[in-house]
Amino acid sequence: MKKIAVIDCGTNTFNLLIATEINGHFKTLTKKKRVVKLAEHNKNEITINKNAIARAISTMTFYKKIIDREKIDSRSIYCVGTSAIRDATNSKSFINQIKIKSRLSIQPINGLKEASYIFTGVLNEGVFSEETVLIMDIGGGSVEFIISKDKKIVWKKSFPIGAARILNFIGPTFPFSKSNKLATNKIFDLELKDLFKALTKYNPEILIGSSGSFESLLSIRNKLDPNKSVINKEKQRLKTSSFNLIYTDLMKKDFKELLYTPGLIRMRAKMIIPSIMLIKFVLQKMNKPKIIVSQYSLKEGIAFTVLKDH
Repeated sequence: MKKIAVIDCGTNTFNLLIATEINGHFKTLTKKKRVVKLAEHNKNEITINKNAIARAISTMTFYKKIIDREKIDSRSIYCVGTSAIRDATNSKSFINQIKIKSRLSIQPINGLKEASYIFTGVLNEGVFSEETVLIMDIGGGSVEFIISKDKKIVWKKSFPIGAARILNFIGPTFPFSKSNKLATNKIFDLELKDLFKALTKYNPEILIGSSGSFESLLSIRNKLDPNKSVINKEKQRLKTSSFNLIYTDLMKKDFKELLYTPGLIRMRAKMIIPSIMLIKFVLQKMNKPKIIVSQYSLKEGIAFTVLKDH
């Protein structure tokens, strides 16, 4: 049984996936997630600071021990760096320090490559087929949008408006003040003009949220109404009305209240606010779409690609 390890080195979290293929079927063996906050305290120019480097080294060293315990060959380890790592002024130094300390090599990938892997992951989960869909992946540093028709990408783009970057730029209070909301929506308006054109051209009927904040929304929904979690578990659907109720509730909360929101893991407490604001912003640009939450994203897309090639 061939096993592979994929590490998605994101702006806010590092994610480990160990997977294999059994009789043609993808199987997850291990999943781990750790907060690293690479973009912490950076408003404009991104430089990964010493504390963030220490957290990253600790995490990668921990992941390497798990990988070694699973006896995975070094040629079957895939580490990719996304927004913060590809944009950091000290990216090369950071990658070199990680390699020396953990014996793991991070390969930065651009936003379009990231979007392609996200698409592959979501496609192979089987949550959509020939419909025209908009896939949305909200990261800490960037947000990837992919429009698919007949199971093929017709448009994709990465935007540098991830949740951590928004928070760093506007320096918000919790609950968000009126000026925080205005500043956030102004960023969306300025940055997402190409997305608006693509939505008008292709008119996707479904919004598919990839992992992260979208899974948090499902988790919160399930805590609010346990019976719905059973009904909707198979297709991971989230009603627009449910999203609107959660949105209204979360936007009223201070940081302490966010930390103790049932169904919301603590490390997403700050990130959830710019994330749900972006989701609402996009929903308003679409024609009453259905919302589906995918559990698969970048790391699964890489795993599917590698296992298929072998």
